[in-house]
Amino acid sequence: MTTALVASEDISIAKRLADTLSTPTLLLHAASDPEGAELWGAFKNVVALACGLVDGLKTIGTLGGDNLKAAIFSAGFKEGCILLPLLGARAEVAFGPAGLGDLYVTSTSPFGRNRTMGEKLGTGKNLEEALEEMTMVAEGVRAARMFRDRAIDQGIDIPFTKALNTLLDGDIGAEECCRRMVLLG
Repeated sequence: MTTALVASEDISIAKRLADTLSTPTLLLHAASDPEGAELWGAFKNVVALACGLVDGLKTIGTLGGDNLKAAIFSAGFKEGCILLPLLGARAEVAFGPAGLGDLYVTSTSPFGRNRTMGEKLGTGKNLEEALEEMTMVAEGVRAARMFRDRAIDQGIDIPFTKALNTLLDGDIGAEECCRRMVLLG
């Protein structure tokens, strides 16, 4: 069984679609915030990249583990709850299947592309090396850049995403990135 979000500016359309398309194993929720669904859909990939760093660090035997991943997940969700409303998202999406639900599965699944990309970075590979090893697109890299640029344009401080971009730029390693995300996030 799984859940998903149907978003439309007209909530009656979203509700009608959710009711019509739901099945016993696909439970659809309705929301009137398609922009919020899009923003959370992109931001979850940024957090998944960060959570993957922990898996990579654990693989090479430095730091890593469930507690650090939980701290990074929490810091990422917190930053999303601050940043995304400033970019147009409403709170209703953050705590539903397109927000926290999708964020959780994308950040923890061993099959997630963005978590896998983060894992490669966490083992010490630079961005170019990690991208070469990927067989699928990891949208989190572009999303991290986009959120950084939009935050700069609007004068918004985003320490979590800033730390991840600093890693992607090759200016810090995964361990320092995790430290910054947890301390500042």
